[in-house]
Amino acid sequence: MAKQYTQSTEKKDKTIDPRNFTVVNGKMRSLLSQHESRVKPRVKAARDIRFVPHVAPDMKAKGDLKQGDTYIPVRLVDSNIRRELPEILNYLTTPVRQLVFEPKGDFLPSRTAQQPLEREFTRVCRYENWVTPWLRAVDGAATHAIDAVRLDLDADMDGNFLVSHVGRENLIIDTDLEGGIESQEIIGQRVPLSGFELLELVQDGQFAKEVVDSILASSTSGSPTSADPMQDALNRIYDVYEFFFKTIEQGETFVYRCWHHKEATKYLKKPTRLFLGRRDMNKPLRGKDGIDDFAPFYEKEFPFFFLYYSESENTRIADIKSRVALDEATQEAASALLSGIVNGAVRSVPVYGSPERNNNPDPGAKPPKVISLKMEDGQFMDKPYRFFSKPGPDPILLAALNAVTTQNAGEQSNIDVAARNRKDSRKTATELKMASAESQELSSLSLALFSQTFLACYSRAYSIFRNRVITGRITVSDDVRFLIMAGRYTLRSAGDVDIVERKRILEKMLAFWPIYQQTAAASVFLRHMTSHAFPELSEELNGALVSSGQDMQLIQQLAALVEQLSTGEDGELRPELDGMEEQLEALNEQVQGVLAGAAAPGGAQGGAPQQQQQEQFA
Repeated sequence: MAKQYTQSTEKKDKTIDPRNFTVVNGKMRSLLSQHESRVKPRVKAARDIRFVPHVAPDMKAKGDLKQGDTYIPVRLVDSNIRRELPEILNYLTTPVRQLVFEPKGDFLPSRTAQQPLEREFTRVCRYENWVTPWLRAVDGAATHAIDAVRLDLDADMDGNFLVSHVGRENLIIDTDLEGGIESQEIIGQRVPLSGFELLELVQDGQFAKEVVDSILASSTSGSPTSADPMQDALNRIYDVYEFFFKTIEQGETFVYRCWHHKEATKYLKKPTRLFLGRRDMNKPLRGKDGIDDFAPFYEKEFPFFFLYYSESENTRIADIKSRVALDEATQEAASALLSGIVNGAVRSVPVYGSPERNNNPDPGAKPPKVISLKMEDGQFMDKPYRFFSKPGPDPILLAALNAVTTQNAGEQSNIDVAARNRKDSRKTATELKMASAESQELSSLSLALFSQTFLACYSRAYSIFRNRVITGRITVSDDVRFLIMAGRYTLRSAGDVDIVERKRILEKMLAFWPIYQQTAAASVFLRHMTSHAFPELSEELNGALVSSGQDMQLIQQLAALVEQLSTGEDGELRPELDGMEEQLEALNEQVQGVLAGAAAPGGAQGGAPQQQQQEQFA
């Protein structure tokens, strides 16, 4: 679904001098020109294809469609994109933690001991509507091949960071380059602001007053007939751009940020080093009473995280295909076929009639003509009539439509859907199972691609959170602070561990359960399987399984003791127990029944559903 290329820290020979407005402006204007001429038209075209409107009335007005006919758009692209979103939503929201913290080094706390850190970081990540930027980014990548999220410092948030969606029409990058974000020299983001918002930023000291005045003045000169040109200028929306670029200073790479308007001759806001709230622990700031603070840590990487829809050997950004590009032809074919079927069916509804001809027609008879005859119940005619209708749509059209949609489902790894639609579905239990397994494998691959971007973003977010906890800017509990201060961790996306890996392991364990079921390892195997299937309830359930196992062992030992005490040296029942054979036999059968029931999950009920399911697909 998505791809995040690893950011490179390699220093390039070329660098941008933030003080040279002429050079920086030339690069910004070049990117904006490419964006306006190539990207924006493609964005609009992709949305028109995905959300194709009902165009039948316009087609009739232009004469492209006959009156009485219709054109039915099949929004196949939109359906395919929406079909992928629930999987991403499940990946984001199902895990109870945001990241998995795996200790490394000498500090190795137990799984339970480090849970406070995972819970606290999850809490600061999952603020209100935190899922929305990710769903929008995934949706945008599927529609336009590439989209991005952005990480910013926000002191009002509990974790002091905020993840936001950029949007393809707002992402200004060089699409002719190959590779990921590390190949970009300069990245921009379009930010639409009203005239009032520009003036507020001037008052806050963020934007240059003379540049904003120039923007508003050029706007008022463009509407001389307005009754209040200045008010119109303030209400108007202006596209301003926040640009980020890298430069090398004294052997170190820094990311600079500036604000720009394409018509301005100066910076809207001069370039400054990018600061996301982290402090450099190696550069203390000493005061009279010792260390007061630490110097700011200026970022060396862009705050953007790219999501690509797919990954292939073709790494040129402009050549990466979206779901729109892959499904456009199929959607058009499906729309044409469905429209033809409906129009053919509608045309076959009217009834036509004609007088029946005799076997010896009059050679001098006139050619047939069209007459208007109103038919009513109870009427009589002086000659017989033959009634008929136009033929309905050819059944081959339905087969063609089904072939087109089935082929598209196969491209999307939805082969199991095609299998379920087979007329002989009662005979395709194996096919269903294989198709479902293949779909799940490809689905896992899609999630693996998405998780790279997700992990890269929140790894940087944790770095900000950790730094600000250590420097006292975020207050946490003592145990969380200790875990942050004392430990170093390898971070993994919780969705990979709690969903993808757990599902894979659970499927294997279910497949191998019949093998372990009758062995001494059954109880251990069952406890592990319970832990993967029900992680929140595993402690309680496994405790009950252990207790039950101990009870079974005690019953088994008592049964062996009874058998030993009741049997003499000759192997026969002791004489003093004569007359109790039936009671002892019944007791033995009950014990064996209890032990046999404990050997399978759920006892006698454990295997019934599986057997019934197999019978249904036989």
